[in-house]
Amino acid sequence: METQARDKVFWHEAFTHALRLELRDYKDSLTFMDEYPLSKEALIIDVVVIRKTHDVVIKKNIGKIFRGHNLFEFKSETDSLTVRDYNKVVGYAHLYASFYPADLLDMTVSFAVTVHPRDLMAYLQNERKLDVTHNGSGIFGISGEAFPVQIIEGKKLTRAENQFITMLRSSFDVNEAQKALDLLRGYDELDNRNPLFDRILRANWDVFKEVTKMSAEAKELIMGHAESLGWLEELKKNEAREIAKGIARGLMKKNVSMQIIEEATGLSAEEITAL
Repeated sequence: METQARDKVFWHEAFTHALRLELRDYKDSLTFMDEYPLSKEALIIDVVVIRKTHDVVIKKNIGKIFRGHNLFEFKSETDSLTVRDYNKVVGYAHLYASFYPADLLDMTVSFAVTVHPRDLMAYLQNERKLDVTHNGSGIFGISGEAFPVQIIEGKKLTRAENQFITMLRSSFDVNEAQKALDLLRGYDELDNRNPLFDRILRANWDVFKEVTKMSAEAKELIMGHAESLGWLEELKKNEAREIAKGIARGLMKKNVSMQIIEEATGLSAEEITAL
């Protein structure tokens, strides 16, 4: 549904869940703290990953730089990582070290983005004179800060290496949606407590509707989830409104009066005029 696809999807909780799944092989060595408050003034870090033991070698691409305390800032697929955002989170890291028993030398900062931060990269290299290196598919390392920093560019990650973080988008096709459904079923309960399943479903509703036609099991999972959250009815209403708008556009082209269009579609004069 076009309207649903354009609605703001709040990916942050899903990113935390995807991060846990990406690093599942090290779950006994890592502790995740979501939306970690830095102070009473609610300075919040999206995710803090604490390394409980240092004797485990983390080979996962996004975790190779990990030290004791690892801060993550996530930007949704349409949000840019600006110079101001970067400086804010680096500042948060310093605050974190002052509030909690953490040495700056035992910290890292990671930014997870979809939009390539071109202006930020130029600023870091040309103004800050920091070294920016491409460490592999979609991962850029920044050296010269008090701690290691990396920028993880989601759309450049390989889906073979990062199956879950690469799901945080609204551009699935039917084949990808079916694969995502099969993959998630292997690791998670696909119920209304699963934020990753919920967000990719909301962001790719039209595509997942096509998946429901492919198997009864998929239909039960997808439609059951939507119904359990109470937003299936709202989706149906939005679809009906889109159909009504299409009818209104057709009638307007035929110079039908406003009153008749209102009666035929149930739309208000303001909504029709906006078309």
